[in-house]
This record gives sequence, C-alpha cells and structure tokens, in this order.
Amino acid sequence: MSHAEASGACGFDFGTSNSALGYVAANSVKLVEFADGKLTAPTAVFFDDDEKHDFIGEEAKERYIAGDNGRYLRALKSLLGTSLFDEKTVVMGKKVPFASIVSGFVERLKKTAETQAKAPLDKVVVGRPVFFFESNPDKDQKAENSLRECFKTAGFKSVEFQYEPLAAAFDFERSLQKEALALIVDIGGGTSDFSRPQHN
Repeated sequence: MSHAEASGACGFDFGTSNSALGYVAANSVKLVEFADGKLTAPTAVFFDDDEKHDFIGEEAKERYIAGDNGRYLRALKSLLGTSLFDEKTVVMGKKVPFASIVSGFVERLKKTAETQAKAPLDKVVVGRPVFFFESNPDKDQKAENSLRECFKTAGFKSVEFQYEPLAAAFDFERSLQKEALALIVDIGGGTSDFSRPQHN
C-alpha cells in the first residue's frame, strides 16, 4: 500500500486565478500535473454551447480564446460569501447554481489527482485567505462555509482549512537550519497576505 493509499489526503490551493493540488506518496509530496505538465490549472470553466459539454482549466481558457461558442467563467472564488453565490446562472440553456459550478471544478481536479496518486483522496486541507472579507466576519464565515460545502459535494469527507500565508510559512520553515526571521508574502489573484515564520 502506498503512502497516498494509506492517508487518502491532499492539499488543494483553490485560487482566484489558478489552482493546484499536492498529495503524499512515498513519504514525499507530489504536485499534480495538468495540461502539458503544468503544475497549476486556471480556475476556469467553459460551457460549450455546441458540444453541450463543460471544459475546465487550460482547455477552458483555450476554447474561450479560440472564440468557441459558449460561456466562460473565471474567478469564481470572488463570489464566495456574497449573495450572488447563492444564485443561479444560465449555462448551455440551463440555470445552474454557482455552487454546483465550483463543486464540479473541484471534483474534476480531485479525479485528476486520484488518477496520478493511484488512490482515492477523501481528506483535504484547503488554502484560504486570512480574510475573504476583512471588515465583515459574518460574510467571511459564510465564504468559508460555502467553500467547505463545495468540497464536500465534490466528494471529500474531511475538509480542513489553512491560511495561505501560514501554509507557505510552514513549508519554508522546514528548510531552515538555523534561527531566521523571514517575511512570507502570498500575492494572490484576489487577496494578498503576509506572515513571518521564526525558527528557534
């Protein structure tokens, strides 16, 4: 049994612009490869009106750029916590909840990760900004709750969150051999966060 099979866990960076996944295998972290071996995928969905099929990531972007007939959606993370996220939008002639679109995107990336891990992944740690809405705690909590439900709908049984700059700081801290003070900057498509790991 591989380590991935034993843990069933992965990390998911659901970004405003791009997304990435990592899973544990053979005592090391492996990043999921997407189109053309890229380690990130555009957080985008293209609903093709002619083929009556949806495409995600790089293929969604390419079809939009090529001028294919359909609807292109990107930066869905920015809707979290807003009243619009609870609404429906028309794609391929049907009204579809935004939550279903996000869940579908997450599920497709999850399946890609499981194919490469050769194991089911049902536990996930999801990166989140320190604040979705800095001045509105209720909307901030609503955004996290909505994202949690999307990941559960996508098939994850356990969903935990980690602040994005802290996740980066933890990774950097593991490489430190002596005491150091560093500023970790997470510049995202929607928010930017900062943290400082200190090795004692």
